[in-house]
Amino acid sequence: MKNYTLNDKVVEQLKTIDKQFNSTISSIIKDQEMGLRTKIDTDRLNDAWLATKYWHNTKRRSSGQLFLYHPLAVFNTLFEDGFDNTELLIASLLHDTVEDQTGYTFEQMEQDFGSEVCEYVKTVTRISAVDVSNRQQREQIQREFDERLGSIAGPLRAALYIKFADRLDNLHADIYKTQDEITRYINHTQGVLIPLAKNVDCLPIAELLADGCFAIKNPKLYENIQRNLSSYLQRNADQLEKAKVSIKKACQGGATVTGADKTTIMPTPYKIAKAISKNNPTVSQSHPDLFSIANYRPVPTIYIKINNPTDEPLGSQLFKLIKPLLSEEILSIVGEESISPNMMNIYVQDRPHSIIRLTVTDKDFNSTLLESSSRSLHKVTSADKIKIYTKDGNTLEVDKGITVLDLAFLLNTEIGASYEGAIVNDIYVEPNYKLKNNDRVVIRRCEGYSAKIEWFTILESRLARNRLYGFFNNARKTLDIDMFLGIYRRKQ
Repeated sequence: MKNYTLNDKVVEQLKTIDKQFNSTISSIIKDQEMGLRTKIDTDRLNDAWLATKYWHNTKRRSSGQLFLYHPLAVFNTLFEDGFDNTELLIASLLHDTVEDQTGYTFEQMEQDFGSEVCEYVKTVTRISAVDVSNRQQREQIQREFDERLGSIAGPLRAALYIKFADRLDNLHADIYKTQDEITRYINHTQGVLIPLAKNVDCLPIAELLADGCFAIKNPKLYENIQRNLSSYLQRNADQLEKAKVSIKKACQGGATVTGADKTTIMPTPYKIAKAISKNNPTVSQSHPDLFSIANYRPVPTIYIKINNPTDEPLGSQLFKLIKPLLSEEILSIVGEESISPNMMNIYVQDRPHSIIRLTVTDKDFNSTLLESSSRSLHKVTSADKIKIYTKDGNTLEVDKGITVLDLAFLLNTEIGASYEGAIVNDIYVEPNYKLKNNDRVVIRRCEGYSAKIEWFTILESRLARNRLYGFFNNARKTLDIDMFLGIYRRKQ
């Protein structure tokens, strides 16, 4: 690789953005110490970042922001969504170096980082139309590029995620000067990229692209819904903390009470607006509680580990501990759900009439995310392979002993995290169903994410557990309001 040296003045100007990149590298190294993301080569990523800084240098966007924040945002999007392919991550950093005519060539890139990185970048590089004065010619260049994106097959399809992440960041950047530019950009996103994302089964990112368009077209409504989200989350957080304190006090050391600071992943403002317009078309856009009107009721969770478990059912043991709260009607039981012999969910209602999920485990179950990493719980004991058939009739070879939930995560982190159910041989099966040779499998997905921490007790594959861990660990790094949005959008 060429020796990319930056002068002292440039180094000083890029100190802040370097800290952000190094923070991501530190996260990778920390994960690797726990046995996760072991395929990522941080030395090569550092080389790629140096080359990216060298070629983009201190160039700024029309908004005044350093351009380098853009490739960093695209890189973070892929990393935080669970990609561990070093070549793809390098390509995400370098994706604009040739298209933006920095002087870098594909020949140099191949020499520096290899042919795979180069092919990924070529896939998402459009022939520059900056110097083409004829609008029809520019539009023709764009059409040919779009057709090429739509025809990508095989391993190079992964490069599409770079393009999606690129557009997500641009939708939230103030880089378009005229209304005509904004309109064309939104139309292209809605007419080309969103259908393409759906076609390659990236439904959550398709929704986020739609959300970005919605933010530009309806900025006041978008901000109003975000304020409602913040308000709802604050009220929810306060209520959840009170419930946690009450339960902890009632248990008196008989159980360890944790996890009262997160709720399920939030819907996008776009999704909320759709629900409002569909169910309440006459509601004013300035209504003070749009979030509630959209009928979204995330269920907050408190984790409770019984310290001295007996042979009684977990629910009975918990009821004894929190009996004072039940007697005084501070909490009331509204439902139970058995997950496994050492885990169950108890649904309770507090005085404000809100539902809280109490996930109860015994002392031998590692309920925290860190303890529920790939090194714990089940392991596949046989290396034998079996053959299964997908809904399209294609065949896959998978490890014997994995579940349908494993399969969902092995196909893709997004597919696993949005798992809704599975049909095997035309029969609906539970997520812990273990696949058999020649099974015909259809994975069903919900619109958003449905991942549960309890799934660690079901997954047999180390890779599947890694991906579920990465998904939750990713969500933990963002503010609640950005749990859904923040994976793909970095606010600088």
